[in-house]
Amino acid sequence: ADRQVELLHRDGVVGRDRLVLGRPDLHRRRLGQVAHELHELQERAKELSCLYRVDEILTRPGQPVEDALRQVVAALPAGWQYPAVCQARIVLGGQSYEPSGYAEGAWTQSAPIQVHGRAAGIISVSYAESRPSVEEGPFLKEERRLIDTVAYRLSQFLEQREPRPGPDTGAPEAARSSAVTT
Repeated sequence: ADRQVELLHRDGVVGRDRLVLGRPDLHRRRLGQVAHELHELQERAKELSCLYRVDEILTRPGQPVEDALRQVVAALPAGWQYPAVCQARIVLGGQSYEPSGYAEGAWTQSAPIQVHGRAAGIISVSYAESRPSVEEGPFLKEERRLIDTVAYRLSQFLEQREPRPGPDTGAPEAARSSAVTT
């Protein structure tokens, strides 16, 4: 016999769920689906928290670029599925920002950093240990969106600190791109 049950969630929202009495196989399957959905929501929450943290770092007024980049590198692993074995690195203008003991893992996810439409660097996340393969090696498709978004935000941050090169500046390309590392 099917029975409707009202569930009161912590946020005060009342929802309806169906319990199928006498069918433990269906009940277990439903519990498995709920556990999977909960895990997915927890992963999205981690990614969103990471993005908020990056935004907080990049919007602090008067912050030196190097400090911001080091803080972003430290903040990124928390947004990935396996933060305990995750490490991040930013390479910008020939300078590398990475945690001590950084060693690139077998699986790396990267995104380009562009400043005023020109390649300026790269942001990478890798796992120090092997992890199960999912959508992009061991990385989730949402993690691809996250690293691309962080790269875009870094690009905006750097563009705000470097004036757009004008056609009449006459400065060589190398001199303009090296200004990003200040």
